[in-house]
Amino acid sequence: MTEDRVIVRCAMAAAPEDVFDVLTRADRLVWWLCDEAQSDVCQGGRVVASWRDGDEVVHRQGTWIELVRPHIAHLRWDDAPAGAAVGDDLKFAIAAADAGSMVTVSSPFPPGLEHTSAETVRDATRDSWT
Repeated sequence: MTEDRVIVRCAMAAAPEDVFDVLTRADRLVWWLCDEAQSDVCQGGRVVASWRDGDEVVHRQGTWIELVRPHIAHLRWDDAPAGAAVGDDLKFAIAAADAGSMVTVSSPFPPGLEHTSAETVRDATRDSWT
């Protein structure tokens, strides 16, 4: 973790181009993030996603604030509530690795958890992202 961000690294058995597509394309976002998605994959492009969380349906809207195919996908959820937790600003850095790709995901440190160890937050975040 660097200062106010949670950093998680994950090896993926896929080429960086394929990982980038899974992270950005609407038809791939439904594989791992949400039940329904729209994504205009360009810098400044809109992302709309919805998913079920128990009995509630969550709707989120965001913007791709940086896209460098196949290395960087940076999403900011524009409708984040005040004091929102991890996941409202997600930056994915993708690098080629021996067995495919190494993905580094960073997100703001959750507010209200100042007295929680960085390792605890990192591990909980990794579990939810992988």
